[in-house]
Amino acid sequence: MTDRPVIEGLFVNDGDDIALLGSHCTGCGSDYFPEAVGCSDPDCTDGELRRCELPRTGSLYSYSWQNYKPPPLFGVDEWEPYAIGTVELQPGLRVLARLDILRDELRIGLPVELGRDVMARDLDGTISGYVFRQEGAH
Repeated sequence: MTDRPVIEGLFVNDGDDIALLGSHCTGCGSDYFPEAVGCSDPDCTDGELRRCELPRTGSLYSYSWQNYKPPPLFGVDEWEPYAIGTVELQPGLRVLARLDILRDELRIGLPVELGRDVMARDLDGTISGYVFRQEGAH
């Protein structure tokens, strides 16, 4: 059985140790997620983009509670409502992610950390994604 990422190249996964993959511009210092093909800073004219691992911790910038069960991307055995949110990893770098945080613990500014999320299981193994959890909660 294998562990497969939901999307190739979005993150690196070594067991429970996970890192989002992005781009870093050597000219202006901007970071991007997911990986970008070019720097979007109009004042940057000589930047080269390099693949990088992004910070694993940040703060909750905004969130929403999802009660609607979407059509399944994979055969999900059990579904329950969940939170999604925008996490600020560093000034100017925000990512959208599922949140593994209880509804009554959600608040803007909450320190969070990146973790592996088993999204589904099939005959070949697991399909993994990424999730943010309250810092120090695992």
